[in-house]
Amino acid sequence: METHAQIIARIGLRTMARALGHANHTTVQGWHDRDKIPSEHWPDLIRLAEQEGWELSLRDLLPSELKDQAA
Repeated sequence: METHAQIIARIGLRTMARALGHANHTTVQGWHDRDKIPSEHWPDLIRLAEQEGWELSLRDLLPSELKDQAA
């Protein structure tokens, strides 16, 4: 079970920022530092993961307390 920070680290700060249309990676760096990818970016991130062949699902992005309920 990966944290948001681990997901960002796996994909890469710059790669994720570029793919989501952010001009600067510091936005994604802030998400990494807070260990929280804002939920409004989840649909784009999941679509991107499918296109790029990355392992990522909605369940991966849910807070840990909700992951058990989503199983």
